Amino acid sequence: ATTPCNNRGTCLSTGACLCLPNFQGDAECRTCTPGKTGDDCTINEEPPVAQTTHTWQFYGQGHVKTLGGDLFDYAYVSSNPVYITRVQGAMNIAVIGVFVQCKYLRNFACVESIEVVIGPNSETVLRFGVPGTICAALGEFEYQGTCTQTAALVVSHGFSVSKKSDFEYQIRGPDSQQLSITTGFFSMDLSHVVSTDYCNRATGMMQSCDADTPLVPPVQPYSGQHVSCIAFGGGHVLSVDKVPYSISAPRCVYTFAAITASDGSAAANVQVRYGACDVGQCIQDVSVKLPGIETVELSGDSTARVGGLEVTKFPHQLLNNHQLIQTARGVTLSA
Repeated sequence: ATTPCNNRGTCLSTGACLCLPNFQGDAECRTCTPGKTGDDCTINEEPPVAQTTHTWQFYGQGHVKTLGGDLFDYAYVSSNPVYITRVQGAMNIAVIGVFVQCKYLRNFACVESIEVVIGPNSETVLRFGVPGTICAALGEFEYQGTCTQTAALVVSHGFSVSKKSDFEYQIRGPDSQQLSITTGFFSMDLSHVVSTDYCNRATGMMQSCDADTPLVPPVQPYSGQHVSCIAFGGGHVLSVDKVPYSISAPRCVYTFAAITASDGSAAANVQVRYGACDVGQCIQDVSVKLPGIETVELSGDSTARVGGLEVTKFPHQLLNNHQLIQTARGVTLSA
C-alpha cells in the first residue's frame, strides 16, 4: 500500500499493522483509540456523566411526573392518605399525601396536605398543608405535633427544614435529597430530588427507577349511585340496608358480600376471616374473588397478595379496571 497503516503505525512482515497508541480504534489505524478524539486523536474524550439524581413532581391540577419520567394526570379517587413515595432501609423516609378534588378540574386530584415521616421508627413527623388543614395560618407547618413558623430547623437523621417564604419550604437530607413544598390556598406543589440509590429502592405512587416498573395511572372511580356495607371494630357490621349487628360466634370465615351481575353471573365475592382480639372478634384478612382475576387477599398486616403472590410495587394494575393502591392505612382495592 502507498500509505501503509495510514501513516499511523508500522506495517509488520505479517501484513498486520502495529498502530500508534492514539490510533488503535481498528486494525488499519484509521480511527482513534477509544477515549481519544480529534483530527490527530490527541484529545481525551470526556467520559459520559452518569445521572446521579432523579426528580418526581406533583403540581398544578393533578399533574404528575414520576421518578422514571412518566407523565400523567392523577384522577381523584378518595381522600384516604396515600404513599406518594417511600423508602425503607438506610434512609427511611416516606411522603404521605391527602388529596382533594382540584378546584378547577374536579375529576383530578390535588395535594391538600402531606406528612413527611423520617427514621426507621418514625422518629420525626413533619406535616404541611393548605391553611386550615394542618395549621391555621399560611406559612406554618407542624413539627412533632406542634405548629411552628420556624425559619430553619435541624431534625433527625441528617434532615433539615428551611423556610424560603410563607409559600415555600425545603426539606434537605443526606444522599442528595431535597423536597420542595409550595403551598397555596387550595392545593400544594411538590418536587423531590433523590439519589439513584433512593430511586432504585422507592415504592409508592411515584414508582422507582426500575426499568421493569410499568406506568400504572390510577383508575377512574365509579361516580354513580351506590350503597355501602361496613365492618369495623370488634365484630361490628352495618349492612347495606343500615341494619347493625355484631359477630361474636367463633366461626372463622364469613361471606361478607356476594354480588351477582345483571345476567345472573357472579360479579364479586368478598369473604372475611375473623379472629379473637382484645375487643371480641376482629377481621384478620379479606379475600376478594372477581371474574377473570386471581383471588385478591388483603391482610391485617397491610400486605396484599394476588393469586397467592405478594404485591411489592404499588399501584398494582389488575384486569377490568381494578387496581391495588397503597395508602397510609394499608392497601385499598379500587375499581
